Amino acid sequence: MFETKFWPKVANHKCLKKLSPTLVWTEIYSVIKGGMQSCSYYLGYLPKHVYVKSHGSGFLTYNERRLIYFLYLEYERWKSEFNAYDFMDVVNHI
Repeated sequence: MFETKFWPKVANHKCLKKLSPTLVWTEIYSVIKGGMQSCSYYLGYLPKHVYVKSHGSGFLTYNERRLIYFLYLEYERWKSEFNAYDFMDVVNHI
């Protein structure tokens, strides 16, 4: 769903040429929302300042992490428009 429904809505952004939907989804799923430290924050995900400065895959630049976090926020807005949820929402709810 992320790649086929959400990604086309943001893919025309010129900064996204270096980032694949798989990479962005992996960062959202395994670091921002699903990392070991994400559950220690009130809403169950890493705040922007924490993710951008100290988390993410080691090969990502600071600006790439900022862009990924922006995409994460857009993804969350997109989901709320459709009353949708992903697996990490279910896990965090439990």
